[in-house]
Amino acid sequence: MKISVITVNFNNREGLARTLESSVSLRAPSGGEKEIIIIDGGSTDGSVEEIQKVEKEIAYWCSERDRGIFHAMNKGIARATGDYCIFMNSGDTFASPDVLEKIFSAAFPQPPPDVITGATYYCDSSTGTENLEFPPQKISLGYFFFGNNSLQHQSSFIRTKRLFEFPYDETLKITSDFKFWLQCLILNDGNYVSTDVPVAKFDTSGISSRPEIQKVIDTEIRRTYADLNLSKIITDYEQLRNLKWKLFKRVIAKKLKETFRVSINFR
Repeated sequence: MKISVITVNFNNREGLARTLESSVSLRAPSGGEKEIIIIDGGSTDGSVEEIQKVEKEIAYWCSERDRGIFHAMNKGIARATGDYCIFMNSGDTFASPDVLEKIFSAAFPQPPPDVITGATYYCDSSTGTENLEFPPQKISLGYFFFGNNSLQHQSSFIRTKRLFEFPYDETLKITSDFKFWLQCLILNDGNYVSTDVPVAKFDTSGISSRPEIQKVIDTEIRRTYADLNLSKIITDYEQLRNLKWKLFKRVIAKKLKETFRVSINFR
């Protein structure tokens, strides 16, 4: 088993240094190999010097202008020779050096999973807090739709051949990974396995974690549904969600009245 660790970076020297230290100290799976691939977008902040410090540990790296994060991720995939890829972008780290040993020592069903997703530590550097969240045990269109859920790619091992089959949509700025999950796991019935093993520590200061871009995310997700011809199905899901909310409010109102003799009219 060979694992390709792909890191994308642009002018984030400090974050890149943390990620490189984590990736270099990461042990290969038992009897297997790992390779580190770094795609830098032409940084001018000293990031290249950080890469050069550990150059002997890196299978491939480049520093040149690209068309955005998903173009850079596709460039990394093109260089990958592993059975699985994992994207550990600058600022993010592995939860521990033995992550690969823990994940790939498990007996997986056959055929091999297309996606293996583990738990994620969400880290707030401003407060020093870490919250551990676990992936869903099962995947469905409903999981992605209700609440616009996604899978954390920093904690997901993806079969490389699937990434070649469904390259990231470079016209999307933020949610191309969301589109990939739909294409791979929903529309093409990919094999998904979850594990409670913590895989990554995710830096919540990243672009898709900032609240001011939520409108962009919503717009891109809507476009993704349209591109994949899911709009009609999503309309049905919206109606179901609205119905469930109405029923929920009725149940709560009834419980309040029975328990506290309080009448509430939800609007």
